[in-house]
Amino acid sequence: MGRLEGFVLDSVVVRSECAIVVGYAIADIVMVIIHYKQIGEIGYFLHHIATVSAYFYVMTYGFIVLTLKVFCSNFMEWMLDALKFSKTSNLFFINGLLMVGSFYAVRILILPFYWYKIYTIYGTDDFIKLGFAQAVMIVTSIMLDGLNCFWGYRMYLGARKVVKLKLDDNKNETNKEK
Repeated sequence: MGRLEGFVLDSVVVRSECAIVVGYAIADIVMVIIHYKQIGEIGYFLHHIATVSAYFYVMTYGFIVLTLKVFCSNFMEWMLDALKFSKTSNLFFINGLLMVGSFYAVRILILPFYWYKIYTIYGTDDFIKLGFAQAVMIVTSIMLDGLNCFWGYRMYLGARKVVKLKLDDNKNETNKEK
């Protein structure tokens, strides 16, 4: 494969992970369609369509499209909510910070490295041989990376607000004790 080494991998583990992600994304697409009035964001729908498209190519041709990006989606906010934990509890707070931290680690901070790797193979004979998969690799990455940057910014604003509230609550409790 020459210059595409590191981008093409025939691995049962990678393909299995991708199959799980595609199943999860398709289930999410169905939920977004059914509950669109409550969820109300086309971005989730577009993100999942792009994810299914990208991972289809990973499963079919063995392209690695940063499969780590899904890692940060698996936090337990839904479980804490189902167990009736208060959204102001320390457990919710720590879970949220870990989710935001992992989101930035695997979806945002990795972007320069990923796009540098694309730059190093773009236009090579091996890359040209990919045919339509070139467009899938680049277009879905642009879509997903754009959405991830948008959501990362929103997560940053939310985390900043929650941390500020937590600090204010701690300051107020300290003042009450005096």
